[in-house]
Amino acid sequence: MKIIFLDFDGVLNSASYCRLHREPGVLLDPTRMALLRRIIETTGAEIVLSTSWKEHWEATGFVVLDDMPMDEEALKNHCVLTARLRDGLDEEDTERAIRILSD
Repeated sequence: MKIIFLDFDGVLNSASYCRLHREPGVLLDPTRMALLRRIIETTGAEIVLSTSWKEHWEATGFVVLDDMPMDEEALKNHCVLTARLRDGLDEEDTERAIRILSD
């Protein structure tokens, strides 16, 4: 099973998107959501939305999409660090996540 441990702040949204869309409830950037969808469709991975995802890092075939660096040595080869609250998930991050999940 391939897993994406997903932190959405700074991954699926960005400061610029939030500034432009100040309506209540608008948090996720459709462009970033489309990139996440591409990762899922390309790799067949499933998503875990949880602040306690670190408890499950021993799983194989996983990627961590987060805007905060991982200190744990065992996670470093599985982490895709997005541009924190600036741009969120981008094309380069998407390709890296697909490569990690495809290995």
